[in-house]
Amino acid sequence: MRVIVKSDRVAIIAGILSVLLISLALVPGCLSGEPDAGNTHSLGVPATPSPGSNMTGTPEPAVSTNIPHITPRKKLGLTVNSAVRYQTLPGFNNKAGTGIAVINVSLTNNLATQYQLSREDIYIETEKDQTLEHGGDRLSADMASKYFHFPVRINPGETKTGSIVYIVFTGTTKNNLVLKDNNQTTMARVDLNRIYTYS
Repeated sequence: MRVIVKSDRVAIIAGILSVLLISLALVPGCLSGEPDAGNTHSLGVPATPSPGSNMTGTPEPAVSTNIPHITPRKKLGLTVNSAVRYQTLPGFNNKAGTGIAVINVSLTNNLATQYQLSREDIYIETEKDQTLEHGGDRLSADMASKYFHFPVRINPGETKTGSIVYIVFTGTTKNNLVLKDNNQTTMARVDLNRIYTYS
């Protein structure tokens, strides 16, 4: 049994490299340094320049491969224009420990069909309870005319702006306006504590 020493290994590797170089020299154009016609590889596949270079050899700035994260648009867009807390308002008979919140919102229908929003789909979430709107047909006619009437119907591409009135608990630390779709999937949650003004 013959033991291969280091010098034998070097000789074997050199022999393999020599055979490869001779093989490449026999294939036309492999070592010629001339570009293939039409900027193609020898197999006829178009050559792909490496990033940061072009076919003329002039360096180009590297192109970013970062793809922006795109969040799908929601069915209904919500903008809170204002949120005002009152102790009470004319026409209201709210109990002690409660106040009135008037939230002015813009609702945009991003669908191709009419959207119908029920009062259960837009509410104030606190640590005590969920608070539904208390306006529209629940008030006198002159008061109700100032607020959204539910269900609110919004045509495709339309934005409706109006106020929603809520009777809310005083002293709550969590005050989020939550908008859900008909499947009870949350479309928006707005922290009213950042927006509230007091009157």
